[in-house]
Amino acid sequence: MLDEQIVFVHGIGKRKTSLQKSIETLEKYIEKLKEYTHKIHLCGKRNSYSKTDIDATFMRMKEDAMLNGQLKPAYNLQHCVDAEYITWLDISAHPTDVLTLIPFLKEMEKYLPFKYSEIVADAGYESEENYVFIEQNQQTDTSSHRIMKYPKPENIKTISAVGKTWITARKRIVTSVEMAGN
Repeated sequence: MLDEQIVFVHGIGKRKTSLQKSIETLEKYIEKLKEYTHKIHLCGKRNSYSKTDIDATFMRMKEDAMLNGQLKPAYNLQHCVDAEYITWLDISAHPTDVLTLIPFLKEMEKYLPFKYSEIVADAGYESEENYVFIEQNQQTDTSSHRIMKYPKPENIKTISAVGKTWITARKRIVTSVEMAGN
């Protein structure tokens, strides 16, 4: 076995061996890997986080007067209202409402002495998981705009115009648009 002595050189005018260059490159890669692993850990289940507030997530804000829709670090505030009184609040880092409904309802049930039998939410909460949870929790969804309630066979109506077909249910446009065959 060869006993090779490695001498690391530093400074101006010194030539590094290819082995020293390779070792230094690997050390840089290891540092970057640690940095990326730390960032992924901070991000968690989110897609982004703010460097100035690691609990905040970048979310698309409403357009301002100059029509600039921007991504800014923010929180998602959810609230429950009963008879014009706010009965529960939750602040999350999820940028959309879809992922907030189930944790919100579970947290609310832990601390309130009762459970709401009817849930009314806007279309932003719409997902199959949320519908299944509400149904399994013996609650009803009284929102009238839900796509999952449509289409029912007796409500489907097909309208054709200028080579396109729209499938409608109770005068509401449902998710599919198809080209009509010639």
